[in-house]
Amino acid sequence: MQPPQPGFDPATCGAAAECIPQPLDHRSVVSSNAAHNKACSLKKDPGNCEDASTKWYYDSKSNSCRLFVYGGCDGNDNRFDTEAKCKAACVREYGASDAGHKAQAAF
Repeated sequence: MQPPQPGFDPATCGAAAECIPQPLDHRSVVSSNAAHNKACSLKKDPGNCEDASTKWYYDSKSNSCRLFVYGGCDGNDNRFDTEAKCKAACVREYGASDAGHKAQAAF
């Protein structure tokens, strides 16, 4: 079995099958998680009230989830109770990049 090529989806290689590299299809990822993708494209919004609860938002510039203080009302859907929920909704990882690190793509 050949190792996966950089830029291709390693999930296409079965244990008993020859590895046939397939290009990553951005459209299939977007369509499978469209509701979360809309939230991930929104800017951080702390809301208008004065409660002070810690939440997580997705920062598209750094492709990471960051803490912020949520006021308790209003705001938008780019607000998650935990970092894990934020990452699951917004941060995507694919096979090894040319540099040997995991390449991340977010939507």
